[in-house]
Amino acid sequence: MKNSIIMAGFFLVMAITGCSDKEQDNKPSSPTMGNLVIGIDESLRPVTDPELSTFSVFYPNSHIKPLYLPEKEVVEKLLSNEIQVGIICRDLYDEEAEVIKTNYQHTLQTFKLAEDEIVAVASSSSPVNKISYNDIKKILAGEITDWRQIDPTFNEKLPVVVVMTASSSVNRYFYQINGLSVPIQSYALGTTDEVIDYVKNNVAAIGILGGSWFYQKGNKYPDLKVLPLKKENPGADNSTEALYREVYGITHEPLTGLGTGFISFLAGQKGQLILEKAGMTPYKPIKREIKLIKSFQY
Repeated sequence: MKNSIIMAGFFLVMAITGCSDKEQDNKPSSPTMGNLVIGIDESLRPVTDPELSTFSVFYPNSHIKPLYLPEKEVVEKLLSNEIQVGIICRDLYDEEAEVIKTNYQHTLQTFKLAEDEIVAVASSSSPVNKISYNDIKKILAGEITDWRQIDPTFNEKLPVVVVMTASSSVNRYFYQINGLSVPIQSYALGTTDEVIDYVKNNVAAIGILGGSWFYQKGNKYPDLKVLPLKKENPGADNSTEALYREVYGITHEPLTGLGTGFISFLAGQKGQLILEKAGMTPYKPIKREIKLIKSFQY
């Protein structure tokens, strides 16, 4: 009899707990609590992983599941309403924004968060120590096909191969923004990790990636060397500037929920400081307060 009472009580508690969990899952999220699936450009993972960890420390009732995908797939999921929050390296185009507004009547918000430098990486065994933006364009257009055209220290004829991730923001940068046609000497892989592994093992390859993978504290990739890309400015001064891609947070939640809260965190002081430490240029300058104290008299 006693055991029967204990078992009945156990099942009653489980039933109550199960109902509570179900109600919690169905309950609309708030900016600091609830459940969220967010799409993130996979090339931003070194930055967004620490952001997610820090946010969960401040708001332990928030449960965010990241989907790390190529930029193109994140946008597709935003447009199909599979997800309502994304972090990618561009703003939505006008026609994309119109799809969301027309089909779902959701409030669309975009936040510029940071800029990430685009760099070239080569195997540490490669004799090449620099490469220009114009060199990359000529390689992709098929005008440069042999490493000796760039660096005479290559003592054998090797074809130049540029490696990027397929459907990525870096890929789009070179082929859309710069008006390049279908590349001749390029190779597309699925993820940034695959590009890094390929370049490590191929002395003739150049990988084009986001700088935040390499500009963080500590050298995580001793088998690679970073070759910053410089773009020549037209004009008499012959100056150069680094290549950057912009990072945006995008939400189209029907109500102000956890997605808006997380993107607001990224755009705030704490989130921007994490972006800076991860090697990006934050959109908002980081304020540093200095307290002046009276000197002690001895």
